[in-house]
Amino acid sequence: MEKKEIEHISILKKEVVEGLRVAGNKKFIDCTFGLGGHAKEILKKLGEKGMILAFEYDNELFKLVKKKFSREKRLILVNESFSNLLRVVREKKFFPVSGILADLGIGNFQIEKKKGFSFRRNEELDMRYNPEKQKERAKDVLNTRNEKELEQIFKKYGQIKVAKDLARKIIEKRPIKTTFQLKEILFDFQNKEKKIVRKVFLALRLATNRELENLKDFLEQTILVLEKGGRLAVITYHSLEERIVKHFLRQKRKFLKILSKKPILPSFSEVQKNKKARSAKLFLAERK
Repeated sequence: MEKKEIEHISILKKEVVEGLRVAGNKKFIDCTFGLGGHAKEILKKLGEKGMILAFEYDNELFKLVKKKFSREKRLILVNESFSNLLRVVREKKFFPVSGILADLGIGNFQIEKKKGFSFRRNEELDMRYNPEKQKERAKDVLNTRNEKELEQIFKKYGQIKVAKDLARKIIEKRPIKTTFQLKEILFDFQNKEKKIVRKVFLALRLATNRELENLKDFLEQTILVLEKGGRLAVITYHSLEERIVKHFLRQKRKFLKILSKKPILPSFSEVQKNKKARSAKLFLAERK
């Protein structure tokens, strides 16, 4: 039986390409390559000598797309976190950079293929994007942190009101090894907090992969990488990401011009075709 290929519909593709002013033989960076949806649109608009430097931190997904895009000479793929943006750009001598894209959404590949990302399957609570480079799994976070540390994780990354009680319950029920074990504990809190399962899984994912910390590191480096007039495009999906991006753009007005007062949202027709687009917001800025 043939394996079904994972599909992922990239969001706001047209708006990203227009916002980055993709054209000619310029150099662009796709910091969250995934299955290459945005990169393919950028490549269509680039000249023969235009280039994309693409980051894909998920080691399994990297191997897949490396093979899939092996014939595309205008694409340089690296198995790196975008938090290492400046180092990789220097190593690859990838200057000048006309545009940088970061789509912060989790892909279907992780949800369907990686352990622990989905609460709909009973499997090990892993949640690492890159087990080759990351030691700590989500279950390690749950089973080794003290009560106060767990409470802070649930508050900071999940914005969970019952964080204190939940942390205490986690300590009582340890060790917790699987998604369904965790879900069973969370059922007791469903009447006290809406969407508790989604919030806890998000909090664990963010903590395990240091996603918000990596986002902050990445944003700071974009100023050093972009040429004058170069553009930054960031797509956020939840309030924690959005808050970090907004704060960064406000703080760096000396270096960046914000291109739209409000973030760009997907069209009604795009949301109708792809429900995951509902929470997407595109922020655009230009290097002064």
